[in-house]
Amino acid sequence: MFGCFAVAASNETAFVSHPIQLSCEVATNKITDWMYQPSEDSRRQRISVNGTTSSDFVDRYVTTGSSLIINEVKASDAGIYTCGRGSQLYHKVQLSVNGM
Repeated sequence: MFGCFAVAASNETAFVSHPIQLSCEVATNKITDWMYQPSEDSRRQRISVNGTTSSDFVDRYVTTGSSLIINEVKASDAGIYTCGRGSQLYHKVQLSVNGM
């Protein structure tokens, strides 16, 4: 889905059972697509495309413009989140989860 371009990167820490908001820093106020990878060598999973959340994530994940909100964070939410639009990758977030 996303092409290979130089992208901004950040690290975030979440706590089990608490919400966290991830921002697509380069794409302020734009509807962005979000992808998830448990690790660098795993396949990307689509969270949302064109502002519509995939059925696999709809229970706890909410996309609003350029942000992704994860409600009631679980240990399994740790991993790499990337945002972009079409083939353009904007931002990559490495999410760690504490309180596992």
